[in-house]
Amino acid sequence: MLYENQITFPKAAERGLIAAALALVALLAVSHAHVNRMAYGDGLIYRYVAGHLTTPPSQIDPVVSSRGSSIRYGRIGFPALIWLASAGHNSLMPWTQAALIVLFAGITGAATACLFPRAGPIGAIVGFIAPGFSLSVVGGYGEVMAAALAVWAVVLVSRRLYWSAAGLLALAMLTRENAGAVLLGLIAWLLVKKKGKHAAILMTSLIPLLAWFGFVWARFGHIPLLDPYLHQTTDTIAPPFVGIYHALMKGSSASVATAAIHLALALIALRFWRRDVLAVVAATAGLQVFSSGVFAWHFVGDAMRAFTFLELFLLLALLRKRWLEMAFG
Repeated sequence: MLYENQITFPKAAERGLIAAALALVALLAVSHAHVNRMAYGDGLIYRYVAGHLTTPPSQIDPVVSSRGSSIRYGRIGFPALIWLASAGHNSLMPWTQAALIVLFAGITGAATACLFPRAGPIGAIVGFIAPGFSLSVVGGYGEVMAAALAVWAVVLVSRRLYWSAAGLLALAMLTRENAGAVLLGLIAWLLVKKKGKHAAILMTSLIPLLAWFGFVWARFGHIPLLDPYLHQTTDTIAPPFVGIYHALMKGSSASVATAAIHLALALIALRFWRRDVLAVVAATAGLQVFSSGVFAWHFVGDAMRAFTFLELFLLLALLRKRWLEMAFG
């Protein structure tokens, strides 16, 4: 599983600065250098949760509670870090949120540089090609943090640092629950390689997630994945294949196109799932396409963010295959 000509972590950090710089330029350009415009949509909800960690459920802003309090507080990783980095000061949270986005974009770039040691500095910015990742950078979304942790988990597994990878996977899933696809992919890869003991180590990453979901259940009455918002308001959860069928048959032209593109990506990932650990992760992330309901396709931006892991890991898998062919073919 070790990648050829591995670069050192310090060297990867150097290249990560390139990705961080690109993220900063994108944030400044989209926000016109106004810090309060460096987050919008769900990005603002992450900030709200950070500033209201202990607010009683009955006093949570209706804008947030109407979008599923258990979901928003279930994705605690990014808000908790915003709160920690700002020392709990609400006035500092817009600045810390933007700074963390840039930091995690750089961390993602350092990880992709490790995956592509022969690619040079360009290896640090390939993640930005994934639409969901770039959209999350300029929107202040938690997917940036989750992606950074998930890609590093793959790097650490490739270097046989299983306990460290398990810790990162736990944080990734506490940030975005669909990072569980990365855990599933890594477990599948290790089982194929007959490394069940190491797969069991990675499964310990579920313990913090389940513990937090239990806390959220006690506080809000639902675990995040069963929040009524998903069923009653947005129809996000649907039986497997039903959601993608509805998106293709009954959606707007934009949602049909987005659904068709992600379906194609999922099928490509499933076709090549055994080729490489990155392809296995992409394939498991692709399974989300078939289990997602109608709402995932209502807005193009939401769909791209929802399937960030599919877009990112399929891109990494295909580029890795191509670069290896160029290097050794």
